[in-house]
Amino acid sequence: MILTWKNLSKYTFSFLIFAAFIFLLEYLLESKFPFYLDVEIKPGLLETLSILPLACIVLLILKKLAPIGRSQQIALTLGYILLFVLLSPYVTVALASIGAFCLLFILEKHTPKTRSFFVLFLLFILTSLAGPVILYSLDTPLSDPQIYFVLLFKFSIALRLISWIVDRRVYLRTEHSSVWDFLEYIFCPIFFIFPGQIQNFLFRYFHQNKGELPDHQSYLRNFGMGLWGISLMALYGYISWFFWKKIFYYPYEVSSDFLPLVHLGIGLYWVLALYFQQTAAMAFQVSLARLLGYQFKYDMHYPLLARSPIDFLRRNGSYTMDYVVEVGYKPMSLLLLKKKLRPVFVLPLVGAFTYAFVVLSKTGYRPGPDRVWAASLVLAASIFVYICLSYMNVDWSKKPLEQRRAIDTVSDPIDHKPWRSWTTNDYWAWAGTLLLLAASNSLLGLVQVMFGVNRGL
Repeated sequence: MILTWKNLSKYTFSFLIFAAFIFLLEYLLESKFPFYLDVEIKPGLLETLSILPLACIVLLILKKLAPIGRSQQIALTLGYILLFVLLSPYVTVALASIGAFCLLFILEKHTPKTRSFFVLFLLFILTSLAGPVILYSLDTPLSDPQIYFVLLFKFSIALRLISWIVDRRVYLRTEHSSVWDFLEYIFCPIFFIFPGQIQNFLFRYFHQNKGELPDHQSYLRNFGMGLWGISLMALYGYISWFFWKKIFYYPYEVSSDFLPLVHLGIGLYWVLALYFQQTAAMAFQVSLARLLGYQFKYDMHYPLLARSPIDFLRRNGSYTMDYVVEVGYKPMSLLLLKKKLRPVFVLPLVGAFTYAFVVLSKTGYRPGPDRVWAASLVLAASIFVYICLSYMNVDWSKKPLEQRRAIDTVSDPIDHKPWRSWTTNDYWAWAGTLLLLAASNSLLGLVQVMFGVNRGL
């Protein structure tokens, strides 16, 4: 649908409604509303999530005024960069970051297509991701600008930079190769919302799904999705508040005989709570993206109906799953299989390593409740177990060329078997999956409490 002034007024109304509801929830719920922009580390007006839908109004006006084509993309990208700078508490750091990203693009474009640059670039990114984890673990004191840069680069941008360089150097794709394609992907404001799985986003997918604005029927559906996301934010805020106010103290009040059941129940509580958290952020982000003209998929596929742990990962975060498979799992697996290594060892280990890399990159100096390195190791170990379980039915006796099918085990399509068609085995698999997820969450929480330190930003 072409953006007319009539459509612009309709979209402006939608964004104003989003902003008004968020302002209201932040005012009424106060500390029970834990969603905010991840580029901000100081309290204040620019921390409110309402700034984002209000900024989308300005971005749509830019899109309307600019000529269709490359000029429109340039105008919109400049708007993204300006918004990024305005939201940044340290303008100097933000401007330096923009210059550094442009320099990286120039180096990639004009450096010969050799393996050495790719290796050096990845080493730089890996060091940038691992460094903050080490600093965090050692309780290294950092100034506010230093923390801001760590948060900005490590959590919000670094993983997308890796996707971009892998797209250029591993898959050797040549489309979407201009500096504006690069900057639009890096600074698109839909990535500035925390928490959410959308931070792990593929470069190719981002540009392939740019298009026109949705028609009237799709507009209403996307508007409703945004309101649904905001309502789930409020629900998660209350669930989180209730846990820390009431449920957190239950283990101290019950007999030791019932303590394992209490911890398992707490783990199950957080399986449900995290579903609301991630669904809320996803619904709101995808709604904003679609109203800006990016026709991204809605990521949550009924994860609470999963009948295996790996199926839960696919359903609960297909953006993360796609990222893990395309950026790390398939390239590394095929490379190692060509060296005649045994798939029974290569595939589970590569899958677990790639997922652990994404998990550990979010350790320390991040918004919201701090995740200590020990808790991240527990989460990575849990994912390793999930992935190993997914290979139990793979026939490893096949010839090497046929074993490539096993690579797709982690990225199999989601099984949308209707709930009414479930058999007894399906129900047992579903119950076992929930119990395993609850146990993992319970162990994660215990480690967080045992090793966690209050490192407020």
